[in-house]
Amino acid sequence: MPTAVKVLQKMFQVVRPLPGNLLLPPGWGSVKCIEAVVEPEFISGRGVGRPVDYVLYVTSVPCQAGTMAYAGVCAVGGDDSRPIMGAINLCRGAFEELGARRQLETVTHELLHAFVFSPSLFPLFKAGDPRRNVSGPYGATTALASPAVVAALRQLSGCASAAGVPLEDEGSGGSRGSHWEARLFQGELMLSAAPFAGTLTCTYDYQAVAECFRTAQGGTNFLNGVPFPYAQGGASNCLASSGSSSSSGKASGGVSPLGSWRGASAVCYPVTQQLTDITGTRSAAGAGCWDTTCGQRGELYITLRFGGGANSMLLCPTGWALPLRAGLAG
Repeated sequence: MPTAVKVLQKMFQVVRPLPGNLLLPPGWGSVKCIEAVVEPEFISGRGVGRPVDYVLYVTSVPCQAGTMAYAGVCAVGGDDSRPIMGAINLCRGAFEELGARRQLETVTHELLHAFVFSPSLFPLFKAGDPRRNVSGPYGATTALASPAVVAALRQLSGCASAAGVPLEDEGSGGSRGSHWEARLFQGELMLSAAPFAGTLTCTYDYQAVAECFRTAQGGTNFLNGVPFPYAQGGASNCLASSGSSSSSGKASGGVSPLGSWRGASAVCYPVTQQLTDITGTRSAAGAGCWDTTCGQRGELYITLRFGGGANSMLLCPTGWALPLRAGLAG
């Protein structure tokens, strides 16, 4: 927790402290904040509060299978309706099984939910609700489009016309609309799920994407000892004619941000992504399917397909590492 707080101190600062002591708004009827019992001293009419700007409760109660932690905002206050109380629950038993790096990422992720990254807080942003309906090569979606977010996205992507960062549109209410879109931002801190546990790779014949898992002995094998086709949008290999696919393995809903595609002329290619998070930048191996053709002289071309005829054909000489960004239209 202290390390996560240090990370957030680089991102946040209190510009205008709350005047006087922190007290919950009059009429605040709950005695709980997520899993924590609110202390009487913060309840108007029962206590006098404390000279702080935010109260954060940290609990550790068991959770449903697959959940490591969760957090939320419990109350807003002040003249600007800023968040003043929240809580984070680190799931007893599950959280302890995470390594030190994942614990830091998880706590920081949940603290951001408790402070700012929450659908209940978006309408209260000082400049107005930053959510917008945007369209692009990934299709129509809801995105965060505040000036700072758009500027960061354009710098990161190199796309001068990027309109906003898409929010997750799948999963339960705890995932949908309150995280970045996992299909586009693998490795980012504010995803609703951890990055894929295995390594996506191409099968021996380059006709399918497989997922490789570590064995208990420390070696590396395909699941059950045989190539395991990673199901992309319900298709098990690159040759299945079902439109676009995502190199992350998640169905793209019709258009892939990297122009990947499945069909009779698709081939599996290994992919190396540069992922940056709070602990630094690292490379991650993956794979995906792309439309492939041969030129009259035997040269190889890869076509990035974005739908609506917005395709980009790139020459891929043997032995080259092709930067996919070269084919992304701004």
